[in-house]
Amino acid sequence: MSQHERTPLAPGTPLHQGRYTIQSAIAMAGFAITYKASEGRFPVCIKEFFPRGCQRDADNQVHTQDQALYRNGFKSFLDEAAALSRFRHPGIVLVLNTFEENGTVYIVEELLDGVTLGAGLSLGVKLREHDLLPLAHQIGQALLMMHGAGLVHADLKPDNIFHCRDGRCVLLDFGLTRGFLSREQATQGGRGLSPGYAPPEQYKGQTLTPATDVYGLAATMFTVLAGTKVPDAPSRLQGTPLPELEILNPSVSSRTVQALAAGLELELRQRPPGISEFFAGFGLEALPKGQVFKARQASLVRRQRAHQAGTQLLCLHAGRLYSTGGIDGCIRLWSWPELEPLSQVVVHPEPVVSLALSPDGKFLVSCSKAGEVHLLSSDLQGPSMPIYSHRPCTRLTFHPQRAILAAAYLGGECALFGPELPEPLRWTAHQGATSSVDFHPNGHVLATAGGDATLKLWDLASFELVATFKGHTKSLTRALFSPDGATLLSASSDQTLRYWELSQLESVREIKNLGAVLIDCAYSPDPNLVLALTGSRQLKAVELAGGRPLMSLETHADWAKSLVCDPLLKLVAVGGQDPSGDLAVWDFSEL
Repeated sequence: MSQHERTPLAPGTPLHQGRYTIQSAIAMAGFAITYKASEGRFPVCIKEFFPRGCQRDADNQVHTQDQALYRNGFKSFLDEAAALSRFRHPGIVLVLNTFEENGTVYIVEELLDGVTLGAGLSLGVKLREHDLLPLAHQIGQALLMMHGAGLVHADLKPDNIFHCRDGRCVLLDFGLTRGFLSREQATQGGRGLSPGYAPPEQYKGQTLTPATDVYGLAATMFTVLAGTKVPDAPSRLQGTPLPELEILNPSVSSRTVQALAAGLELELRQRPPGISEFFAGFGLEALPKGQVFKARQASLVRRQRAHQAGTQLLCLHAGRLYSTGGIDGCIRLWSWPELEPLSQVVVHPEPVVSLALSPDGKFLVSCSKAGEVHLLSSDLQGPSMPIYSHRPCTRLTFHPQRAILAAAYLGGECALFGPELPEPLRWTAHQGATSSVDFHPNGHVLATAGGDATLKLWDLASFELVATFKGHTKSLTRALFSPDGATLLSASSDQTLRYWELSQLESVREIKNLGAVLIDCAYSPDPNLVLALTGSRQLKAVELAGGRPLMSLETHADWAKSLVCDPLLKLVAVGGQDPSGDLAVWDFSEL
C-alpha cells in the first residue's frame, strides 16, 4: 500500500460510542473522506478529517508524519464545521454533530439525495437558462445569509452545489470559508482555490469580500450553461477571452450574458459588490435571509366549526375524534376524518382545561377550570363520575396498562391518582409550571416537562428522579414518548423542537428557529417525520434524518391551540380559534 493512499473506514465500523455506523465511503477529496452512515434508523453523512499523507492503523487510529500540514488542515476542517453550524437555511448543508475520535475529527451532516451540478457537467449536460436561474437564485439566498453573518464561501463551483431531489439547491464544502469583517480572516492565506472559479484577488492573497462569491457564482453559472469551464483568472488577465456563451447555448438571453459578464469582471471595483446587485442584472430580486425554496404542503381534508370561542383540546382513537372548546364546557365526538358530528355532552359547568382518552379507547377523562376530574364513557353516553379534585391541570394522561392517571399543574406539581392507588400521590417536579406529563409505553417511567426548561424522567416504582434532560433555554410546552419508547420529543417556547435518544440520554436532533413559540408537537406514522404547532398558527412537519422542516402551513386565521396525529395515516387534526371554522384535518401524505 502506498504511503499516501487513504484507506477509508470499513463498512460496519461504529463511531461515537456506537451512535453512528459507517456504511460506505462515497468521496475522497481535499482534507476529508466522506461516508454514508447511519444514526440508528436515520441516514447521515459523516466527513472524516484524513488528509493525504496520513495512515490508519489496525485500531483505526489516524497518524501522520507531516504535523504542520495536519495542524493547518485540522484548523480548516474545524473552521468548516464552525461556519456551517451557524446556519439553518435550506440552501446550506446542515451540521448535526462534531466529535473527535481515532486521533482525528468527524463532522456529521444531513445526507443529501441528488447530484452536484458538477456531476451533470461531467456527463456533458448543459442547463437551459430558465432551469438554471431558479437554482442559482436559491444559492444566492444562502450566500446572502452568509454575507450577512460576515462570511464568504470562497470556493463556489459546480462540484460544491448540490441539487436535491426535493428541489433544494444546497451549498457544500465550506473548507475555504472565512470572515471578511476582519483583516486577519479576510485573506486567502494559502488555503487553496479552484482555478476557473476564483477571481484575481484570491490568487493575489488580497482581502476577500462578497464580490469574491459573486465571481465564483457567475463562473459556476457560466460553466453549467456553456458546458465548458471559464478560463482561470491569470489566463484571462493575459488576454484569454470568455467563450461565446450565446453560441454554446442558444437558450441564453443577452440579458443573462451581460449579467454574467458583469459578475466575471476581473477588476474588483467594476464587479457587482454583492449578490443583490448581481441578481438585479437578471431582473431577480434578492433579499437577505429570504427562502426561495418552496416547502411542500399538506392538503385540507375538512374544516368544521366545532366550539364557541374555538377548539382547545383534541383526542383521537380508532376513527373517533374528541374535541372540547374554550368556554362552552362541551365535549364533542366526531367521525374521523370526515368530522361528522356523532355525539356531545356537557360534563362541567366550567370550561374544560384538559382531556385524555384511555389506551383502549373505552374511557375519557376531563378536568374543569375548577380542578374537577370526571370519568365518562368514550361514547359520551351515561353519567360522568367525579374521580379526583385538586386544581386545574395543564395535562392529563392515562397509564398504558393500569387504571392510573397522571396530571401536570401550573404550580410545578405532578399527581398520580386512580382506582389502583389507595390515595393520590403528589410531588413537585419542576420550578414554575409543569406543562406536560407522559407515560413510557412500558409503564415504568413518567416524563415531565416544565417551566424551568428541563425534561425529567421519574421511576414509578421508587419515585426517584432517573434523569434530567437540559438543552432548551425556555419553558417546555410538551414532551411525549415515541410509540416504541426509544425516544422523546419535546417542544419549547424557545422556538425549538428536540428529539432525544433515551439510550444515550441526549438530544440527537435540535430543530431551531421554527418561527414562534411551540404550542404542541406529535409523532407521525413515519418514524422520520414529526409535527409541531407554533404560536403563529403554523403547522410544521420536520424530517428527523436531516433535521429540517419539510412543510409549513398556516392552519387558522386566529390562534391554533392543539394538534393530534393519526397513528396509522398521515392525517393530522388542528384545533384553533377561528370563528368560521376552528377544527381542521390535513393530509400530509405527499411529504
